[in-house]
Amino acid sequence: MDLEDNLLMMPGSVTVTPRVLRAVSKPMSNHRSAEFAGICTDCREILSSVFQTNNDIFVLSDSGTAGLEYAVGSLDGSGDKVIAIENGKFGERFKDIVAIYADVVPVVFYKGSHKC
Repeated sequence: MDLEDNLLMMPGSVTVTPRVLRAVSKPMSNHRSAEFAGICTDCREILSSVFQTNNDIFVLSDSGTAGLEYAVGSLDGSGDKVIAIENGKFGERFKDIVAIYADVVPVVFYKGSHKC
């Protein structure tokens, strides 16, 4: 396979449109640049409006699992109880992450079954 002419993205093959190819061929902004800082500021302002909050907004460039860990890791840990709905792999992962930081109360719900 000639890696110069092929693009493999998971899951499965993906057709990349010419518009996307043009966009990704442009020079990138450094994550420490003023341009990047401006984009982050814009994103936080838009998200503050969307979520109707004056609290801090954190934009993560990370996996969904990391986002779950950030959220649960911010609990104060003094006897917190968290309900974790377990209805698939991500629900199981959430339950496991919660168990590290707090008392987890799993609610198992799969198609056709329900268990507390």
